[in-house]
Amino acid sequence: LGIDSPDRCTRALEEELRLVPADEKPDYVPMRRDFFKNLIAYCSKQPEFYTESDLAQFRQNLARLEELVKLD
Repeated sequence: LGIDSPDRCTRALEEELRLVPADEKPDYVPMRRDFFKNLIAYCSKQPEFYTESDLAQFRQNLARLEELVKLD
């Protein structure tokens, strides 16, 4: 996905999750969830580098990953 692609971060996560083998997902999904939690906290403190659109995509990814963790 190119840097100018709309919703590139959320689309990339869906593609990433599609490629993770099923037997690795129980460990992988919580790790990625924690990554996005930390990413949101970090980026929120640096508004000169991250747009509201970036943060919205990060939050959307976090919500998707939290949903997947609950399903396990």
